[in-house]
Amino acid sequence: MFNFLKSRPVFWASVTGTTVGVAFFIKDLMQGEKFNNSIKAENKVVIVTGANTGIGKETVLELARRGATVYMACRDMQKCEEAREEIVLETFNKHVYCRQCDLASLESIRKFADNFKKNSNVWIFLSTTLA
Repeated sequence: MFNFLKSRPVFWASVTGTTVGVAFFIKDLMQGEKFNNSIKAENKVVIVTGANTGIGKETVLELARRGATVYMACRDMQKCEEAREEIVLETFNKHVYCRQCDLASLESIRKFADNFKKNSNVWIFLSTTLA
């Protein structure tokens, strides 16, 4: 009945295919469903670090879609402005701002915090950087 498995290449191809299939099944099972709730974040002030690329940028994009006032805390202001412009054009939320903050420098962090405390009340702080 399983004579085709006597061939080594066929056997290892079968083992590989089964392993990959089981891995994808487990990944889909463990991942859960996509969050589709349309919770609004209007009147919320959010600071997102590392907001010009990757997870930080996607976080800012989603928060801006939900109506939050978002401050993008980035080291490179040129990249931050480019990302901000892209986000504002896509979400039509004009309350997305760039602020310089280098997380590798405590002086930069203190300066950012002092300036921010004078001007706004923060509801949420998200650090998406690993530095």
